[in-house]
Amino acid sequence: MLVERLREEVQRGEPFHRAVERVRGNVAFTTHTPVPAGNETFDADLARYYLGRFANEMGVETPDLLALGQIRPGGR
Repeated sequence: MLVERLREEVQRGEPFHRAVERVRGNVAFTTHTPVPAGNETFDADLARYYLGRFANEMGVETPDLLALGQIRPGGR
């Protein structure tokens, strides 16, 4: 949902970095279990496969989009 919100902001003309800040500014995200063992993780190749289209539509590199959902950006 948040990636789609970003895409919509970029389509409205916002630069990616400003779109990220706009979405962050009005979203409250919470988890049921605030420890790593209780949260889903996804293989980086799988995430690239599904999110690459969104990155392309927003004119950003896929790693930059994936970094938004990583605890340690750049890590696997």
